[in-house]
Amino acid sequence: QTLDGYIATESGESKYISSQDNIKHIHMLRAISDIIIVGANTVRLDNPKLTTRLIEGKNPMRIILDKENSLKNNYNVFQNKDNNTFKIIDDKIKSKNSNIFQLPVVNDAFQEEDVMILMNKLNKRIIFIEGGGATISKFYESGKLDRLHLCICPIILGKGRSSFLTKKESKLENIFEHSIAHYKMGEDVLCDVDLTRP
Repeated sequence: QTLDGYIATESGESKYISSQDNIKHIHMLRAISDIIIVGANTVRLDNPKLTTRLIEGKNPMRIILDKENSLKNNYNVFQNKDNNTFKIIDDKIKSKNSNIFQLPVVNDAFQEEDVMILMNKLNKRIIFIEGGGATISKFYESGKLDRLHLCICPIILGKGRSSFLTKKESKLENIFEHSIAHYKMGEDVLCDVDLTRP
């Protein structure tokens, strides 16, 4: 994110807020993960491949949260030759696509608990919630994240899309303080945040 807490401009442009060092770090995280999860809007705006192409390492399974089944197969993530990209869609939508999982939509969203139950059924242990801000925030709010890698880059946008969109308690005395380590990563600073409570 930027110094003032944004991950994209208001129009959704985000390439490249982070440095090349951070992008390589993301590819390393992909390589140690069993599954990458992103929201449909991240695919729509960034058109990522979600591969490990910048380093040596196996591409993980990729899952797109696309409740309306709105994404067509022309996006980069669906063009990967390993055919290891899947979507989770609303269980009320009929689909003949074999690369589909279906879960119930409650209050216009998947329940993070249902997603994690599916991950366990697939025998996937290391889950990388890569983006975007809304998807990461929902998993954060539901207490499903163990660790957060937050990269801060030395630019100020002034306004844009916030990195966190949560409804958590706003009184400072009720906010839990996380354990954090800092690392220099090129021109950026990587914050390695432990989200587990004592």
